[in-house]
Amino acid sequence: MSSLTAKSVPLKLQEKTPATKMETKCRKLKGEKLSGTAVVLVAKTTLVRYLSQLLLKETSDSILVMDVPRELKDYFRVGDQWLKVNDTMLKNVHFARDCVRMSDKPEIEITLKRIPFGTICDFQWNSDNVDDIGLKLQGNEIERVSQDGLAHRRGSLQSNDTTCLNSAGLRCNYVITEVNFDCVHPDASTEQVWEMIKKAEGIVILILHPVDFRTVQRGYDIDENDVYQNVGRSSNMRNGTF
Repeated sequence: MSSLTAKSVPLKLQEKTPATKMETKCRKLKGEKLSGTAVVLVAKTTLVRYLSQLLLKETSDSILVMDVPRELKDYFRVGDQWLKVNDTMLKNVHFARDCVRMSDKPEIEITLKRIPFGTICDFQWNSDNVDDIGLKLQGNEIERVSQDGLAHRRGSLQSNDTTCLNSAGLRCNYVITEVNFDCVHPDASTEQVWEMIKKAEGIVILILHPVDFRTVQRGYDIDENDVYQNVGRSSNMRNGTF
């Protein structure tokens, strides 16, 4: 009697939805922020190719990321603080760039703090009604947060809920620096920011910074007397030099 052998059918892995992928990235970012430091590995050829478009700025005794080209957005967030390139502690932006270019390793290790001055507001959103979110925006600044909106109820966001970068320690509004890991230009209009939010599929992830972070993005320095000094934004935001 011949025996019949049942063929095993391989299990089909469920494909991740865009919302699930976003949730995974958000959890990873929160974990890295909570742990204090993170290590990012980037192929040298990739990092050098887009280094001029990765805007770095020295402020508050830190080297902060101000803008990220699309090609590097899987590695860096607006507001990240660079600490080391490979094993070398960084002194300033020019030194950081030199360390990247002069590295003899095929893969460069960047040690950083994830958005140390920023925060993450994330919440499920499955309707087409932006009023459900409960935000009043002016450009990328959050002027008011509704107590009934998703950003407050699910994302724990409140108006005037953060501290300025400057030494005065004043409370201030947030600005949105990324929507679902896409950079928001500091001069984006209210309509442009809402259009970015409307493209979210199932989940909205907002990376937020104090409103004067945007002032630094625009090319101003904050001195110890809380005075903004123009350091020439017009060329810097385009060519990535500081």
